Amino acid sequence: MSVENIERFYRIALENPEVVRGLQHATSAENFGTMAVQLGAAQGCQFTVEEIGEWVRMKSASISSENSLAS
Repeated sequence: MSVENIERFYRIALENPEVVRGLQHATSAENFGTMAVQLGAAQGCQFTVEEIGEWVRMKSASISSENSLAS
């Protein structure tokens, strides 16, 4: 999985409002994933829509785990 590339693209998006604006044109979750892959590739970050889904699941599990520890 290209977790490193997704993480790198995520950091780029956090620092680059133009990337975020590009993603705001998504009309559905599928469209968002496709646009993220295209924008990521333009930034030199290669990953797939499926890898985005796995990354999101990993992040969600991590956040849930952190919240459980904080309680």
